[in-house]
Amino acid sequence: EDELQALLNEDDAQTQKLADQLNVTREAVSKRL
Repeated sequence: EDELQALLNEDDAQTQKLADQLNVTREAVSKRL
């Protein structure tokens, strides 16, 4: 069960990183428009 939790935590960090990158990209695009 600990392994599963570790995987979920890792996945959550990856998702958060992706979300941050997408937000930055959207902001950059908005500034250009």
